[in-house]
Amino acid sequence: MMSDFLKKAINFGFGALLLTKENVEEIIDDLVKKGEIKTDEAKAQVKEIFNKVI
Repeated sequence: MMSDFLKKAINFGFGALLLTKENVEEIIDDLVKKGEIKTDEAKAQVKEIFNKVI
């Protein structure tokens, strides 16, 4: 049985990961809007970043 502390730590880690994913996607979306990167390239970049993290 997992302790409450361990459960909270795991949930915090997942929350931080989701927040980071949202931030990365926001930055990539801004680059697409500015025309600095294409949409298909943006999707590939996000996927590549999170494959390295996870």
